[in-house]
Amino acid sequence: MDGFPIELGSGAVATTYRARDTVLNSLVALKVIDRKIAKMPGVRSRFLREARAAAQIHHPNVARVSHYGEQDGECFYVMELVEGETLEAKVRARGSAAARVGA
Repeated sequence: MDGFPIELGSGAVATTYRARDTVLNSLVALKVIDRKIAKMPGVRSRFLREARAAAQIHHPNVARVSHYGEQDGECFYVMELVEGETLEAKVRARGSAAARVGA
């Protein structure tokens, strides 16, 4: 991965970026676990289980996971990049009831 990643969002454990896979020349979502958190016992294995579980889901409304890796103390996985409005933005703009029914 390379080419000026843009942060899409972050949580307690990981940050997700919009990035370019320079080998396949495609835009992807790249989820990277925080390096300090990755050193905590059990965190890497839970992150790997998350990636494996997500990779088993085949549904048009779920981003496909295509790769898992570890490099220089960082753990990451690569997902299909789905462009569009975030759920958070949708809820803010339309309210939680509208987001639930897909309005």
